[in-house]
Amino acid sequence: MKLIPPNRMKFFAMNTLDPQNKSKSKQPTTQPIHFLERQQTYLVNLSRQLNSYHCVPKTVQLHEQMDRLKRCLDSLISENEDLIIAIRKSGKSELHYFDECEAQFSKMMQLERDVLAYVGKAKIQG
Repeated sequence: MKLIPPNRMKFFAMNTLDPQNKSKSKQPTTQPIHFLERQQTYLVNLSRQLNSYHCVPKTVQLHEQMDRLKRCLDSLISENEDLIIAIRKSGKSELHYFDECEAQFSKMMQLERDVLAYVGKAKIQG
């Protein structure tokens, strides 16, 4: 199963302001929420991949690494959900949450690299 992460360039493009369009009739928080929801789905899929039979740890080191990755994934999924709820409740402009979304994306990309490295090690030792 190939996982496709949310597109970072689309995230940046959706967060640029158009100086010609100053209409307040649009819902400003829609795009960051959609981005975070896609990221949430991706994180859940990473968690499923980590729990698959291909990733059963064969060594103590792999077992410890898998436990750490699971804790990090659970934490990031929870943080992401909290951020989605905060954006929905606040109604503030999308730029208010840009830094938080960017931080979440950076954490997700690092965690993705770690999970994929683990999966490769687990398959080699399996």
